[in-house]
Amino acid sequence: QQVFDEFFAGPKCHEELVSRSEGFLRILISENCLKEEDFDLIWSSISKNAARTNAFYRVLKLLADSLDTKQILYFIEKVADKPVHRMTGTDIELLQDLAVQSGKSEDAKLNREKVLIIVWRYLFYEVQKGPNDPKR
Repeated sequence: QQVFDEFFAGPKCHEELVSRSEGFLRILISENCLKEEDFDLIWSSISKNAARTNAFYRVLKLLADSLDTKQILYFIEKVADKPVHRMTGTDIELLQDLAVQSGKSEDAKLNREKVLIIVWRYLFYEVQKGPNDPKR
């Protein structure tokens, strides 16, 4: 646990370490060693830095097939909590990948519906801004 905490929350957390964490995280996921608090720690750490966020999104896309429906929903909701004006195309791509990986269960259908609602809000916001908006 100490290594995990240092790796993701300590001062040594760097986007290059995050980008190389797939194997490490895949083992922890397969052994059911990660709890929601661990995901909270990861999310808190990566969301402080755009490069770390992008690196983790790339890793998360690779790990999506190893996550259970509850874990996928966790990350969908974390992205959904972002204000729509702060969402990026990268957020939408991650949501799409997570929705596809969530499977065919009833829970997975709910995940996909949540993603569609988020994407709709994002698209509606983008259209409202217009092509000449400086926030674009």
